[in-house]
Amino acid sequence: MIPVNTPHLGGNEATYLQECIETGWISSEGPFIERFESDLARYTGANMPSLYAMAPRLLMQP
Repeated sequence: MIPVNTPHLGGNEATYLQECIETGWISSEGPFIERFESDLARYTGANMPSLYAMAPRLLMQP
């Protein structure tokens, strides 16, 4: 059996989850994905904001 842990929602996680459910943005697109990709691109210095395009580069970093 695989043990299942209780999630820790100590910050804004519950609020963000509720917003996703209420707005119907439970997919691989939407405002949270766009924000994550933008922040990740800025952090890594990538030119392309798409997480799918950046995945190989991210995996190669030490």
